[in-house]
Amino acid sequence: MRNLASRTAAEIMNGHCWDHHESKRLALLSHYRAITLADGVIVLAFGLLALIFHLGRWGGAYPFVFLESDSANIAGFAAASDHPELFQGDEVLGDQRNFGIYSTIHIPLIRALAKFTEDYGTAFISLLGPHVLIQALGFYILGRVLFQSRYWAILLAIVTLVCVSLNLGEYWGIYDDPLPRVSFQAVLPYLLAAAFYWRSKPVIWPWLLGIAGALIYVHPVSAPGWILAIWLGMWAFQPASWPFTKRLGYMSVLAAVPLAVAFPFLLHYLQNHAHGIPQEGSFNRVHEIMTARLSWDALDILSNLKDFIVLWGKEWFYWGWGAIGAALVIWLRRDRRGIALIGLWTAGLLLTAVAIPLAEQAISRTYGQLPFFLQPENGIRDTVPIMLLFCLWPLAEITNKLQKVDGQRFTIKMVYVVGGLLVALWVNWYQPDMILLTFSCWTQRKIVCVHEWWPEVIEALEAVRWQTPPGSKILATDYELQIRYYAHRPVVYAWKDGGILAYSNHAELIKWYGKYEEMEAINAEKDAEAKLRSLLGLSKKLEARYLLINFSINPNVMNFSGADIIWSNKSFALLRIGSL
Repeated sequence: MRNLASRTAAEIMNGHCWDHHESKRLALLSHYRAITLADGVIVLAFGLLALIFHLGRWGGAYPFVFLESDSANIAGFAAASDHPELFQGDEVLGDQRNFGIYSTIHIPLIRALAKFTEDYGTAFISLLGPHVLIQALGFYILGRVLFQSRYWAILLAIVTLVCVSLNLGEYWGIYDDPLPRVSFQAVLPYLLAAAFYWRSKPVIWPWLLGIAGALIYVHPVSAPGWILAIWLGMWAFQPASWPFTKRLGYMSVLAAVPLAVAFPFLLHYLQNHAHGIPQEGSFNRVHEIMTARLSWDALDILSNLKDFIVLWGKEWFYWGWGAIGAALVIWLRRDRRGIALIGLWTAGLLLTAVAIPLAEQAISRTYGQLPFFLQPENGIRDTVPIMLLFCLWPLAEITNKLQKVDGQRFTIKMVYVVGGLLVALWVNWYQPDMILLTFSCWTQRKIVCVHEWWPEVIEALEAVRWQTPPGSKILATDYELQIRYYAHRPVVYAWKDGGILAYSNHAELIKWYGKYEEMEAINAEKDAEAKLRSLLGLSKKLEARYLLINFSINPNVMNFSGADIIWSNKSFALLRIGSL
């Protein structure tokens, strides 16, 4: 840009006549590409937003024992990796091969942070604020590259932060916990900005694909789609002077780059993944258990895709606007190959999430085998930010063109207002609870607000940690994952275990399903005394030494139950079970 500015000044000095509008366009382009104080202010604003979100989720709890679902699972994997001797007899963590398939960077990162925080939950949640900042800044940079406008880049960063719930247990946006898919989407815009910026620089492409391949260590479900997407996009930008043989050869070499980077992960995955013909029971039995555990057919892509489509109601306005926006951008821009690039990215995502898995699952069904990847269609979630991008891009193009014309300030402001309203409506539909919670705390003159029920949960987990001997097996009616990663005790049953066992150990999956059916029957029991008797019976059957319950019981019942209450509060009771 400096060379361009110098050349422009030299030509004017030499008497060359430059068009007024062209000079204005170059000045605007230079302004938007330069890094100025305004960018610093924007980054600080993103940092404040990240802090507000983090405070709302953290709530000042220490230790932090309120990780949810997958995040609680990952924290448990980290704890078992550090202390395998403490988890003998645990349904999953007792054998590290059961969770060996889960080898993302989160586990070593949490293990390292836990040395400072002294508990895995706090280590995990400490990553939330940085995730918000990294993603916001990434999409801002992507917006600067695509839109050449700070205003539209800010709107892109905001609209892509919003958490949108999808089907298949998926979502797009900043979730309450910094899960692997959140980490992936936080770093994704940097890769996309680089791929778009250097789309005509083949010498850079191997580096881009190497980075794409490395992202499989962040989130294995999302990475394959974007590897194929970026590789496909490069086909359209090969130098025209290259003969076909050179193009084919270079693209073949490029395809090998991400595969080489991802190979250690893929090898580890295949060694720990329970694929092929189920070792225990028939294909139909394992498939039935997966469907019951996941609450949807994990091997029916078309049904899941249909659910994704019918999920949207009023939001189809944005999908329609995004489609119209893509057409408008093609019409407004001279460089239409940039639009083609994003179109190829979308094609790569759909191929990986729908077309290729459909073929694999058809073959697997024919031979009564299970596929390598379950729920690959979850990658369809990455079409959401592409849709949002095309909602804003035509407005950015319109304002860029209007800025070349004198006397269009009012019109430009009106376009700004339209874009701002589109983003505001999207944010209103998917209100960020954690941000609103922090603001609510501040209105009460508090920095953070601790939920009323949190202290009782912490007390219960502290009781398990300090009033049971190390290695004691626990049956719990709630917070079983927290017992693992905070109390460091093995649990004999957890509802969440069915997910990881579906990938790694079908024999244990079938055993887990038997426990699942018993627990479902117990949970359906209305009478507290009958429920307790059933839980004590199941505890002895599973050789659990302690039982943690989350319902009130009559202490008199304990006289003939074969168990003693060793600790209790208003919501929980910890029971020591008699001789097994």
